Amino acid sequence: SQTSVTRNVSQYGGGLYASSAATLQMANVTFGANQSSLGGAMYLDNTAVNLDFATISGNSAATGSGIAGASSHAVQLRNSIVSNNSGGNDCGNDGNPQTYVSLGYNVAGNGCPSDGTGDIATTNPQLGPLSANGGLGETMMPARASAAIDAGDCAASSIHVHERNHSRPRDVPGGTTVAHDSASGAVALAPALSPCWSGAWTSGHGHHTERSSSLKSLRV
Repeated sequence: SQTSVTRNVSQYGGGLYASSAATLQMANVTFGANQSSLGGAMYLDNTAVNLDFATISGNSAATGSGIAGASSHAVQLRNSIVSNNSGGNDCGNDGNPQTYVSLGYNVAGNGCPSDGTGDIATTNPQLGPLSANGGLGETMMPARASAAIDAGDCAASSIHVHERNHSRPRDVPGGTTVAHDSASGAVALAPALSPCWSGAWTSGHGHHTERSSSLKSLRV
């Protein structure tokens, strides 16, 4: 969680290759500018993954420019952006059909499910380039006109901060519905109009804790 995986090159899974019979839980993560033949951001072989408030954009691969898989294990997407990757479909298959499931409030590119509550299908999520936007890892901030703005739903998950470790806000320019009070994807615009969560995010000593990090590619 709260991690950026960026600027990697690999034959399988530019940012992440997973071949364990397990389920990965990933939240507040950015995968950007990774390159591969299969799975620009990640390649899943016999592995399931649950993605919540993730941004997967700007990666490239001939098959599965964002995500590629070779098993029936589910890729579950919620509050996430998987769009504007280059090459094959943003959500792709390598032989055996990968199961993609929307749990709602996603910005979905080619091949990704867009049948969940609040999903928005678009190949242009209007994200900024990978930049130092706060936290330790580079992130991709949504533009003010981005479909991701106010498209997320904090109430649908237990995540109340974004990758930069700030409370998730109701994004500029702010929505009119209470439920959609945070951007889809790993980060949200600032300043906040109102917090998604009224509590404080602190360490055990009452001080702000920065937990974002930037990683090279992962092998699981």
